[in-house]
Amino acid sequence: MAYDPAVLGVAACTSSVGSLCNTSFAPNTIRIVGSSLAGLTGTQTLASLTFQAVGARDSSSALTVALSDFADTLAYTIAASTSNGSVTVAVQPTVTALSQPPVGPTSGGTRVTITGYGFAGATAVHFGSLAAQSFQVVSDTQVIATSPAQGAGTVDMAVATPYGTSAASAADQFTYQASGPFVGASIEPSSTTVVPGATATVALQATLPGGLNLGVWTVDVSYDPAILAVADCTSSTGSLCNTAFGASTVRVTGASATGLAGTQPLADLTFRGIGAPGTSGALSVAIQDFADASASPLSATPFGGQIRVGPPPTVTAISPATGPGRGGTLATISGSDFLSGATVALGGRAATEVTFISASSLSARTPAHSRAVGDVNGNGSVTSVDALCILRLVAALPEVANCPAAAAQTAVDVAVITRMASMAPWPGPSRTGTRT
Repeated sequence: MAYDPAVLGVAACTSSVGSLCNTSFAPNTIRIVGSSLAGLTGTQTLASLTFQAVGARDSSSALTVALSDFADTLAYTIAASTSNGSVTVAVQPTVTALSQPPVGPTSGGTRVTITGYGFAGATAVHFGSLAAQSFQVVSDTQVIATSPAQGAGTVDMAVATPYGTSAASAADQFTYQASGPFVGASIEPSSTTVVPGATATVALQATLPGGLNLGVWTVDVSYDPAILAVADCTSSTGSLCNTAFGASTVRVTGASATGLAGTQPLADLTFRGIGAPGTSGALSVAIQDFADASASPLSATPFGGQIRVGPPPTVTAISPATGPGRGGTLATISGSDFLSGATVALGGRAATEVTFISASSLSARTPAHSRAVGDVNGNGSVTSVDALCILRLVAALPEVANCPAAAAQTAVDVAVITRMASMAPWPGPSRTGTRT
């Protein structure tokens, strides 16, 4: 088995079924040999291999299997096939942003959306030294956590996984506020990317105190018309959208927010990326009015966001690069400008189990694909086994192993197989009548 020594190092090789491991056969190859498999059938474990990650985070190594020898003392021809794999160095969790505003009362209970990467399999979320009341892993790039009660001040939020804990940074800071009621308006997610001509939808939301008689409110969202164009505005919470309020401003208004508390949706704003790749359009939020009929002093805090116009994704490599026509190969795709939620297609057919690893790496399981004409059993090549499958159909021979149903074998397959230069008569009696 070959591997990439820049990504993996061999830690151990435990042999099975009377085999022997040679971990130093070559700088990037492990050789496993055995003297006999006589009497064994079905799936058998030859060895257990343990690798140590030595490459950079998110680097990947293919594990390529080569079957050098499988002797058969009865001199039968053995059809040999291999199935490869890969190992990816896990990404340490990293927090890049918190839902806005990252502020809440000392009593706790604030729902916070954490954006970043490497969150798959998260085991804990902390606000400073205290564990979150609860948390939910939405995806590898998003976690939602509820703040515990804690004294006033600013703390770092951290996400822990089996591969490590996110390092503290300015992007993960959450503030506990002990002063009077506050109102926040924000864009969620605070940062997203769209390819030129496509659209992205962000939520305009408010963080509201409970127990107050909140009345008329107005929030403006300004944008750069050279980079973004408004495609749609869908109102929520009894609000109204005015996309033509200004040449570069969307105004969202409402008659009352009485009875509402916590994070509340105000509107969904959809923008189309019209700027050049690499440009970013800021979304500036301004709270124009949030009336409080009970006359309590309110602290109004806006938090904006941005939409980046990014280049289309580019694929530079796929590992492994080959697989059976029946599909099912788990492949690692390398490139640039990948986004969470990306889809993958091979030859126009959608892959399954697509996992966003990073902006430069995805994994996906290949779909079944059209086989070559004459490749009846779909193993990627036309051999004498395919000829037996056709003979079974056209000459009414007994069942042949590894052949699909007759309906899957076409007249074109028959024509190709019968022209195979390697086609030979079946061994038969000396008298005439043997059919091929």
